[in-house]
Amino acid sequence: VMNQVLEHVPDPVDFLDSLCRLLKPDGYVYIDVPFKDYLFKPSLEPHILFWNKKSMSVLIEKTRLKMIFCDTAGMPHSLARRFFYRQSFKEKIRNPWIYLEKINQFMNKWGLPKPFDTFRKFHSDFYGGNRQWLRCIAQKMN
Repeated sequence: VMNQVLEHVPDPVDFLDSLCRLLKPDGYVYIDVPFKDYLFKPSLEPHILFWNKKSMSVLIEKTRLKMIFCDTAGMPHSLARRFFYRQSFKEKIRNPWIYLEKINQFMNKWGLPKPFDTFRKFHSDFYGGNRQWLRCIAQKMN
């Protein structure tokens, strides 16, 4: 599992090759990287690489893996912009997710179930189109 890792790696082919040596035959690799985060973040630091479906496919091919799945996931870029760009005080007050997280924290403090979880907050189970992450599953070939 590589969640938000490859965008920080200077040599992803060598890195993934090293990882593949540790995989069992027919083992799987899960990769999650930012997708076009320049559209919704004020700064791209500390990312040194940027990924799209084509560049990820090339990486998978070069490391002799087989792509099983690759698609965008998470919030649409238009919504992600509200969370990652600097917001004015007025915008922060209007952002409903700020309050939902506070409610979750309060509930957690008292040992109660959280009514709003982060998974839903960031639309982590939504796929396709211009979304904030690129998720891929690849398999090691014998």
